[in-house]
Amino acid sequence: MMKKASLLFIPALVGLFAQCQQNTEQSLEIVSIQSPAPLHSSLPHLYTTEDDRVVLSWVEEQDSLAKLGFAVYHQEAWSAPMAVSQGYNWFVNWADYPSVVEAGEHVAAHWLQMRAEGTYDYDVH
Repeated sequence: MMKKASLLFIPALVGLFAQCQQNTEQSLEIVSIQSPAPLHSSLPHLYTTEDDRVVLSWVEEQDSLAKLGFAVYHQEAWSAPMAVSQGYNWFVNWADYPSVVEAGEHVAAHWLQMRAEGTYDYDVH
């Protein structure tokens, strides 16, 4: 019984290797693209639209002012960076980062904004 299972396994393994070899014939080009985000920005977020454009959003912080910005990559170029919103009372951290998504001519964004004095007293805007 064990020999039959082993004999069936060998053709399956050969077929798997043949399939892997076929896939390696395709080439993949990796291209470095300069980010449109300012040098000291943080919390990058990428979003791909239905028409294959890429939206990159980020946060800039200067003192206690936080700004949410974004740019769109399309036809091998970034759009000019755009500002979505800014505030002095944002709750900014690595786990709950703001983001921007785009659908056609509409842009939707979200960020966290403090509403009281407690550490975790914030709302989503």
